[in-house]
Amino acid sequence: MKILLLTLLLASCRSPAQKPSGDRLGELAEKVRQYIELGQSEKDANGWILPGNCDGLLHNALAYLGGLVDYEVLKLAEQAPGRWTRTPKGDCLSTGRSKSSISRDMVLGVILAAVDKGDKDLLVRLKDYVAQNDFIMGEHDGSVDGRWRVMMTPSLYKTLIDSISYLSGLKLTEPARLYEVDFTDHLEAISFYLKSRISGGALPGGIDTMRFLSEEDPNNALYLALRAKYDPNLGGLQDAAINVLLREDLFPSERLPTSEDRCVSYLWEHGENEGDWTPCPAEKKTHPGHDLLFAAHVIYHQTIKGE
Repeated sequence: MKILLLTLLLASCRSPAQKPSGDRLGELAEKVRQYIELGQSEKDANGWILPGNCDGLLHNALAYLGGLVDYEVLKLAEQAPGRWTRTPKGDCLSTGRSKSSISRDMVLGVILAAVDKGDKDLLVRLKDYVAQNDFIMGEHDGSVDGRWRVMMTPSLYKTLIDSISYLSGLKLTEPARLYEVDFTDHLEAISFYLKSRISGGALPGGIDTMRFLSEEDPNNALYLALRAKYDPNLGGLQDAAINVLLREDLFPSERLPTSEDRCVSYLWEHGENEGDWTPCPAEKKTHPGHDLLFAAHVIYHQTIKGE
């Protein structure tokens, strides 16, 4: 299965929208293969990475796209048809580790994974659940912040409906817009990628957003990959993103990154701040490598509709 995945990745880079970037593209493919193999040791008995992390559903959705986590593993967090929680245990709210049982960023990850898998039934279950529950996706602690996290906003609901239409083979009536400004830059980038996929091309204004983000955060391989993928001025050349992913200080060869390399398990969320990107050896953690794998997925995946 891993060999098949790597073959598909290499084949996809020959899309007319994705020009080769020389020998470094092959180096990245080899590192992807290594990280998928090495990352198996970082999964729990259910096949879930970062099992104690209350953002686990999003991270596992991205890890699925990167080839590390099996798609069916995500469904362990679907406690009832269409009702999702942050982790398979569903205890982040009850233990006080989060203000809500689910949030929009978690659901955005699920939608992206389902679109990639072609799982329309999952999206229909989600649509039916929120429609039957006044667009409240889960439980909260009663705070204003907690209540806000579990609300499915009109923008996210439209993304869900557009994704169902896409998987039904229907043409979207209008381009999907970027996500709402309350989301972080990282989630806006994921939303840009999802909506560009279901719309069959880059969104109006979205390329400008990716240009800005990649200039403000110049070592963020996810932003660099998305910009190169959709910015016609770059012609699909992914050298900048590949160069970051091949940095040995961030993504060492032959082993997974650890807290002796950099502190956080996933680099693309919060910008290049010293606390995340510098070592914290006292933590003694091994990172699953899904940040590399998700960025590589964006690089290799074809940009055209009907992949």
